[in-house]
Amino acid sequence: MAQASSQDLFSSIGEQYEAAFGHDQGLLKFIVKVLEHLNPKSHILDVGCCTGKPVATTAAGAGHKITRIDLSEVMVKLAWKAVPAGTFEIADMLTYQPKDIKFDVVLNMFSLFLLRRDDVELMATRWNSWLPLDGVLAIGTGAAEDVHPEKLGTNMTKMALVLARCPSNSWGRP
Repeated sequence: MAQASSQDLFSSIGEQYEAAFGHDQGLLKFIVKVLEHLNPKSHILDVGCCTGKPVATTAAGAGHKITRIDLSEVMVKLAWKAVPAGTFEIADMLTYQPKDIKFDVVLNMFSLFLLRRDDVELMATRWNSWLPLDGVLAIGTGAAEDVHPEKLGTNMTKMALVLARCPSNSWGRP
């Protein structure tokens, strides 16, 4: 999906997205599980932060520093409203480059389904390069055929949640 149409889609569903996913118990359980693997006050990059709920609210509540990026200005404003602490940037995940920052954790929750497989692989490789050797990469995603924006608010039980420690010297090797 082209950047402009993705941006338009997420900008048009901001409040609805929060109502549908802002209190998702499966996602909340996953985020709590991720946080169990972190040192206190870890620096988290939340890629495709959407409204900030429940990811940023949970992580900030646990005392972590959060940098959030999203393509949609509407989503970034909602995320700031939910958790004003931290850093925010309106940015396309495909072109975003952190400014001399290493993150302890990269989170990407439900924002890959609009990307081509090549772009997903590119993103995973980039995120891994921004992590220390013992960094954590946590991805929540679903198969494209399971995602129907027109049915926003339905139970998305087919979502897959993946947590991985990613040694930067072994990414992509057998």
